Amino acid sequence: MKNATVVQRFFSRIIDGVIFAIIGIVIYAMNDKTNEQLKVDIIGGLFGVRWLLYYPILEYTGGTVGKWVVNIRTVSNVENSNVTLFQGYKKVFFLFIPTLVGLLVLFLGLIVFRDMSPSAYYGYTFMMVIFQQLWMYIAPLITTKSGARIHDSFAGLKTITGKGIWG
Repeated sequence: MKNATVVQRFFSRIIDGVIFAIIGIVIYAMNDKTNEQLKVDIIGGLFGVRWLLYYPILEYTGGTVGKWVVNIRTVSNVENSNVTLFQGYKKVFFLFIPTLVGLLVLFLGLIVFRDMSPSAYYGYTFMMVIFQQLWMYIAPLITTKSGARIHDSFAGLKTITGKGIWG
């Protein structure tokens, strides 16, 4: 089996993102008469489900829905064996590091800039979210010398072609 291409990985990530965007839009639309804070909380909970359950558990089973569609799967570097749940969470943790840094920066921003206007704080928060999302989509494109992506290499994994939904 050969390593998955950048294009395959990119489209698998886009497919997974679209799935959660659709779910978020549906949840948001269904709660039209509720207050805005509840909507934000629901979308935040959906974000948590995506990164704490969806990605690690589906990597443990061989890949996400996006990976199945583009015919790639994640395996351990050891004889292409199945991914352990620990490896799935380790991979997600690597991608989640900018979020943790962003949360720390936001928390420090609240302390240091407590007199900041709400619009400036929302702009500050928006920039942190943009940075985090860019990392989520760019990090999977960074390749190590062995051909593995940087976050896969961190977890002792690789993504290869085959055994997706079409294979």
